[in-house]
Amino acid sequence: MTRHHESTAATPTRPYKRRPWLGFFMALVVALMTITSCLQVTIFNEDFTASAISRSGIGSSIATDLNNELSNYGVSQNVVTSDSLQPVIKAEITALYSEDGSTSLSTAVSQVITKQAESHNLNLPGTATDVLAKKATSLISAKIGGDRLEQLAPEFQQLRHMNMMLLAASAIFLVLLVIVALAEHHFFGALGPGLFFGGLLVSLGGGFAYLIEPSVVSGMFTDAQTLILNTLNTVIISSIVTLLFVGIIEMVIGLVTLVGHHVFAKNH
Repeated sequence: MTRHHESTAATPTRPYKRRPWLGFFMALVVALMTITSCLQVTIFNEDFTASAISRSGIGSSIATDLNNELSNYGVSQNVVTSDSLQPVIKAEITALYSEDGSTSLSTAVSQVITKQAESHNLNLPGTATDVLAKKATSLISAKIGGDRLEQLAPEFQQLRHMNMMLLAASAIFLVLLVIVALAEHHFFGALGPGLFFGGLLVSLGGGFAYLIEPSVVSGMFTDAQTLILNTLNTVIISSIVTLLFVGIIEMVIGLVTLVGHHVFAKNH
């Protein structure tokens, strides 16, 4: 009776297949998603914009002018600071971000002045607060460029909606690419190049934008005052720096994933 001997040879490992198109498309989608998400949380976010302006020289300039006005009422301390003006600046730019264009700048100014005065154990009369609030309202609006921003509001809101749609589309495409990569058993092989080259595209684009930003903004707003240009430059540069930081982080993570996957695939 013949015995059938079971083969003891190991099953040959399936050769590692490259899927360069997966990494290519993932890099493009990662770059698009990174750019749109960064824009959504920076220049298209009123909190970020208000914070960037209040930290800039514009916030300090407004605080100095308000303190000079307070000195006319016998308040010699520097009651108002650039940090305390952040909610006031946010109230001014709310009209740019909200569909109805409503803003409560005068109320926000009154609250800041009253709160700051109380923190210094000062008791300002209501009439003084109202007068200061009116003066401060016109002052802040002029320095930030409230009238100019109002004119730009419809176009800005259109860009904001478009950016949100691109962000949603890139997220959907990324999920589809991840599903395909998992089905092809090529997840890390696509993720590494996708993150690295996607981050590289973001970093190169951010660096180029950083270089041309001053001339582009000046060319687009030739009739704008210097303070308004400073406002725009402050917010845009802050957004670009954030984008550059995220792009570099993606490159590092992508490179680590790429090298790790290459070593693993080579040893198996």
